[in-house]
Amino acid sequence: MSFFVLSMVRYSNKTKSYHLFDITLVLLAVLCVSVMLLMPREVRMTMNGAEICSDAEAIWKNETLYLPIRIIAEEAGYDVHWDENRQAVIITSVHTEIEAKPDSNDYVKDKERQMLTELPFLVENRVYMRIDDIAKMLELSFIWDDENYMINLKVT
Repeated sequence: MSFFVLSMVRYSNKTKSYHLFDITLVLLAVLCVSVMLLMPREVRMTMNGAEICSDAEAIWKNETLYLPIRIIAEEAGYDVHWDENRQAVIITSVHTEIEAKPDSNDYVKDKERQMLTELPFLVENRVYMRIDDIAKMLELSFIWDDENYMINLKVT
């Protein structure tokens, strides 16, 4: 409250006269625009052209996009479950079995160990991975649409 009271106080001297209220409004406008530009926007996702709806949001970390592996794998046609004993996400299809662990820099696909670019991590009981690691692991292609803030995934 005192901020607004102080901002309305006029300051003047013999050569210049300006209003703190006017300066405050300009500074507030600049601050609002800056915050809007820095706020992360919601990333939209599509698989083979169909929008993916999920309550799990994408995460930006160090200018890298991380997505929840479960929703992407299920949309690509895989079965997904969490193995509590192994502390791993298990992703399967008719011909493929993948095991990935949070905080591990590799995964096993069809009994062959493969490296990840970055460590997967857990957020609210969901395993998140870099989009390029997901694409490699699930054999997907992807295109980032910067204008619409959307990731377009496609089963290859």
